[in-house]
Amino acid sequence: MTGFDLLAIILSITLAIFLILAIILTIYLIRIVRQVQTVMNQAESTVDLIKSSVKSLTSVGIPRSAFRFFTELLSKKSEMHSKGKKSK
Repeated sequence: MTGFDLLAIILSITLAIFLILAIILTIYLIRIVRQVQTVMNQAESTVDLIKSSVKSLTSVGIPRSAFRFFTELLSKKSEMHSKGKKSK
């Protein structure tokens, strides 16, 4: 066995080890990417749910704030009216 043959065997073994490691790391990378995609899909659906909830709350919130404004206005008006009757 010559030095060239020994060097070829060592190089082949080293390349085989790196190939096996690359395959294993690629498998782990694919698993991580799938998990990240799952998390991203869940986050997207959560954001969509929150967005629709906020949209429905704002559509209900505008009439509610108008109603609150008018009830406060009426209560102030009735307080002013009742104070006016008491002073007469």
